[in-house]
Amino acid sequence: MTMPLLTIAIPTWNRAVHLRRLLDALLPMTADCAGRIEIIVSDNGSTDDTPTVLAAACRDRPDVHVLRNATNIGGDANFARCFHQARGQYLWVIGDDDIPKTGFIPALLDLLDRDAPDIVYAPSEWLPEVLYADQGRPFDPQRRITMGRRDFARYVNVWLTFISGVIVRRAYAADRSDIATFDGSLLVHMSWVLPALKHGTRFVVFADEPILATAGNTGGYGAVKVFGATFPTLVAQELGRASAEYQAMIGRTVSGYLPQLIWGVRTGTVGRFESDFPWALLREKIGGFAAFWLLDMAVGRAPIPVARGALAVARSIATAHRIVDRRIRHRL
Repeated sequence: MTMPLLTIAIPTWNRAVHLRRLLDALLPMTADCAGRIEIIVSDNGSTDDTPTVLAAACRDRPDVHVLRNATNIGGDANFARCFHQARGQYLWVIGDDDIPKTGFIPALLDLLDRDAPDIVYAPSEWLPEVLYADQGRPFDPQRRITMGRRDFARYVNVWLTFISGVIVRRAYAADRSDIATFDGSLLVHMSWVLPALKHGTRFVVFADEPILATAGNTGGYGAVKVFGATFPTLVAQELGRASAEYQAMIGRTVSGYLPQLIWGVRTGTVGRFESDFPWALLREKIGGFAAFWLLDMAVGRAPIPVARGALAVARSIATAHRIVDRRIRHRL
């Protein structure tokens, strides 16, 4: 059997309304891609109308491959099942509440064919509700740039964890036997994304946002721990704490992303995350960055007026990062 160029995998659980919208957009986009794309949906034991939605999709497209877990095996294990079942040269795991914009999939296939990148990063436009593929700002598929490893790590940083925006060459993790050890991290996909970053040589970023992402639709876990401790741990484990990529990626995360996340969790203004601040663990994992002490700790623990001042500094740093990123994009 010929290997598809791209596997699009959709892990899902009890979000039939969102899943139907995604499939209604995705199936017509891929109707002419027989043999080049495979679509996998891994249903994690849903108890809502998800089986009905998938049955209808399979009637329209018999090539849609549905995996059904008898019970909920956990998000990480369901993501890992997508990886293990994929046959494509590239793997794109997309959230069931996100939708690619019109024009992205042909552009992506063309890019994979012509340039053979190791990782593609597709930034997201966040909307309160994602309904169809032509929402949001225009997307120019020709605006993309190829980067080296360190520039890519700095540019994408913590957003490498947002799985809907990452398309990765599977070969770097195809023989990996320890993916199950990532279970419970909430970042199991790092087990195949980080090896591609470590060993790959060609990384591509789309300048415009080709993914429509649903804002505020996740939660129920300790986000500060995941992105402030688990993510740096996995990057250090895979790339080495002394590597330029680790310093670039985690440095930006600590100074530009974490302060705003910590503030949002502290004030209850972001997502539905647990208000847990494991400061001892954070000190152990990212205490080597000055920004942890000057910004993260201040935003999370100082009196509110001081915390607001530290947050303002962090936002200025994040703005400076965006200015640098725009200059990179203008090289297109």
